[in-house]
Amino acid sequence: MSTPALDALQTALSDVDRLLAHHPKATSGGRGRPSSDEGPLLRSSLVLIYAAWEVYVEDSAVWAVEEVARDVPDVAILPQSIKDFASKQKEVDPWDLAGDHWRTKVCELARLLVYGDPTRSQFGINTAGPGQVVDLHHRLLGTDLLSKCRWQKMSATRVKANLSDFISIRGEIAHKGSTPGALHLKGAQSWKNFVWRLAQALDSKIEDWVTNALP
Repeated sequence: MSTPALDALQTALSDVDRLLAHHPKATSGGRGRPSSDEGPLLRSSLVLIYAAWEVYVEDSAVWAVEEVARDVPDVAILPQSIKDFASKQKEVDPWDLAGDHWRTKVCELARLLVYGDPTRSQFGINTAGPGQVVDLHHRLLGTDLLSKCRWQKMSATRVKANLSDFISIRGEIAHKGSTPGALHLKGAQSWKNFVWRLAQALDSKIEDWVTNALP
């Protein structure tokens, strides 16, 4: 069982695999030097990996809110974190929460927080670094799910540190067109694998949160 966001991430990362398949070392068993400058290809792959991760973070958070809003029988049973979040938004009118309108309204507010709306000068979560992910989950779900993500030889602390490093590398590429340090095929593949493992771990926590939130 997985969220639609994780399925979409898997598809996006398969595009990364297809891109990396064009690297000379991908077909030579890792031997020899690339015959041309493969920096642009590798930088592009990291940008794609980051984009896939950011979309996953956004879509999985919205999915969690929408699942609960759809399935809880009454607003009184809605998780306190979502009620608190909705009540603090200036866009909320008391009539928005009358009858069953609250189901639509809380989902609308969650999407506005996550994706933003440039026409209102709101721009979503901006980046999907560890701090932003923790803050997003606190605001919508009332808990820090990222700090619960770990696997063999990868502690939660190291997960956050690695994610922070990845965000920094992506920022260097996006803003300067370069990378802080050497960039090679193995490193790009390693980042792709890290993001996939992290998303799988986080997805499990999100599904557990939704299950526990439902009566």
